[in-house]
Amino acid sequence: MEISHLPQPHAEIGLRELLRWIERQIDHGHPVLLVMWGAYDHYTVVAGVTPTKLLLFDSFGFQHVARSSLAIRTLRAKGRHKISMRSVSAIMVQP
Repeated sequence: MEISHLPQPHAEIGLRELLRWIERQIDHGHPVLLVMWGAYDHYTVVAGVTPTKLLLFDSFGFQHVARSSLAIRTLRAKGRHKISMRSVSAIMVQP
């Protein structure tokens, strides 16, 4: 198993770029592990994407989050679901 993290530095990556990175990982068959603060406050796995949602494989049973509800976690973030940039990792399993 291999873990791939976001390119550095995180401060230069906006929400749009983060979502594109997640989409690329999912397109390559790599689920993405991340922490969402706010409404959920826990780790979850992004297993798929649609134009309006991130589809989750979640231990609490949450099925999706709307892209419009997302923000990158900062002191002034206003999104319902705030993604911790340090936690974002793609999971790759080598045969």
